[in-house]
Amino acid sequence: WEQEMQILPDNEKYAAMTPEQAARAFFEACGREDWNEAAKFWTMTGDTRLRQFLGGLTVVGIGESYTSAVYPGRFVPYEIKLKGGYVKKWNLALKKDGKTSRWYVDGGI
Repeated sequence: WEQEMQILPDNEKYAAMTPEQAARAFFEACGREDWNEAAKFWTMTGDTRLRQFLGGLTVVGIGESYTSAVYPGRFVPYEIKLKGGYVKKWNLALKKDGKTSRWYVDGGI
Protein backbone atom coordinates (compact mmCIF):
# COMPACT_ATOMS: atom_id res chain seq x y z
CA TRP A 1 0.00 0.00 0.00
CA GLU A 2 1.10 3.51 -0.63
CA GLN A 3 0.40 6.29 1.83
CA GLU A 4 -0.83 9.74 0.90
CA MET A 5 1.76 11.92 2.61
CA GLN A 6 1.19 15.58 3.33
CA ILE A 7 3.88 18.24 3.38
CA LEU A 8 4.39 19.22 7.02
CA PRO A 9 5.07 22.76 8.31
CA ASP A 10 8.51 21.46 9.45
CA ASN A 11 8.87 19.02 6.56
CA GLU A 12 12.54 19.92 5.95
CA LYS A 13 13.47 18.46 9.36
CA TYR A 14 12.00 15.08 8.39
CA ALA A 15 13.18 15.19 4.77
CA ALA A 16 16.77 15.59 6.02
CA MET A 17 16.60 12.40 8.12
CA THR A 18 18.55 9.31 7.20
CA PRO A 19 16.63 6.01 7.15
CA GLU A 20 18.19 5.17 10.52
CA GLN A 21 17.10 8.50 12.03
CA ALA A 22 13.58 8.05 10.67
CA ALA A 23 13.34 4.53 12.12
CA ARG A 24 14.54 5.71 15.53
CA ALA A 25 12.20 8.74 15.50
CA PHE A 26 9.26 6.49 14.60
CA PHE A 27 9.97 3.91 17.29
CA GLU A 28 10.70 6.55 19.94
CA ALA A 29 7.38 8.26 19.14
CA CYS A 30 5.65 4.89 19.59
CA GLY A 31 7.46 4.44 22.89
CA ARG A 32 6.13 7.80 24.11
CA GLU A 33 2.73 6.91 22.64
CA ASP A 34 2.95 10.14 20.64
CA TRP A 35 0.73 8.94 17.81
CA ASN A 36 0.71 12.32 16.04
CA GLU A 37 4.49 12.16 15.69
CA ALA A 38 4.46 8.46 14.74
CA ALA A 39 1.86 9.20 12.04
CA LYS A 40 4.43 11.36 10.24
CA PHE A 41 6.14 8.06 9.40
CA TRP A 42 3.22 5.62 9.21
CA THR A 43 -0.50 6.05 8.59
CA MET A 44 -1.44 2.82 10.41
CA THR A 45 -0.88 4.40 13.84
CA GLY A 46 -4.64 4.88 14.22
CA ASP A 47 -5.11 1.11 14.55
CA THR A 48 -5.91 0.34 18.21
CA ARG A 49 -4.21 -3.08 18.16
CA LEU A 50 -1.01 -1.58 16.78
CA ARG A 51 -1.08 1.15 19.41
CA GLN A 52 -1.36 -1.50 22.11
CA PHE A 53 1.45 -3.52 20.50
CA LEU A 54 3.89 -0.64 19.92
CA GLY A 55 2.95 1.77 22.71
CA GLY A 56 5.49 2.03 25.49
CA LEU A 57 8.25 0.20 23.61
CA THR A 58 11.93 0.84 24.24
CA VAL A 59 14.47 1.08 21.42
CA VAL A 60 17.30 -1.36 22.12
CA GLY A 61 19.17 -0.67 18.90
CA ILE A 62 19.00 0.59 15.32
CA GLY A 63 21.40 -0.84 12.76
CA GLU A 64 22.81 0.47 9.50
CA SER A 65 20.29 0.50 6.67
CA TYR A 66 20.81 -1.55 3.53
CA THR A 67 19.18 -2.12 0.16
CA SER A 68 17.93 -5.20 -1.64
CA ALA A 69 17.58 -5.74 -5.39
CA VAL A 70 13.95 -6.80 -4.90
CA TYR A 71 12.77 -3.78 -2.87
CA PRO A 72 12.81 -0.10 -3.94
CA GLY A 73 13.51 1.27 -0.45
CA ARG A 74 15.81 0.63 2.50
CA PHE A 75 15.77 -1.91 5.29
CA VAL A 76 16.75 -0.74 8.77
CA PRO A 77 17.63 -3.51 11.26
CA TYR A 78 16.08 -2.83 14.65
CA GLU A 79 15.72 -4.29 18.08
CA ILE A 80 12.90 -3.10 20.32
CA LYS A 81 11.61 -4.20 23.70
CA LEU A 82 7.84 -4.16 23.90
CA LYS A 83 5.92 -3.06 26.98
CA GLY A 84 5.30 -6.69 28.00
CA GLY A 85 9.05 -7.47 27.91
CA TYR A 86 9.18 -9.25 24.55
CA VAL A 87 12.26 -8.30 22.50
CA LYS A 88 11.73 -8.12 18.75
CA LYS A 89 14.53 -8.01 16.18
CA TRP A 90 13.62 -7.43 12.57
CA ASN A 91 14.09 -5.09 9.62
CA LEU A 92 11.93 -2.00 9.15
CA ALA A 93 11.15 -1.40 5.47
CA LEU A 94 11.23 2.30 4.60
CA LYS A 95 10.45 4.08 1.35
CA LYS A 96 11.06 7.71 0.50
CA ASP A 97 7.97 9.64 -0.53
CA GLY A 98 8.38 11.47 -3.83
CA LYS A 99 6.25 14.47 -2.87
CA THR A 100 7.56 15.13 0.66
CA SER A 101 11.02 13.48 0.49
CA ARG A 102 10.26 11.85 3.88
CA TRP A 103 10.90 8.24 4.80
CA TYR A 104 7.81 6.24 5.70
CA VAL A 105 7.23 2.78 7.13
CA ASP A 106 6.30 0.32 4.41
CA GLY A 107 6.56 -2.89 6.43
CA GLY A 108 8.57 -4.88 8.93
CA ILE A 109 6.65 -4.16 12.11
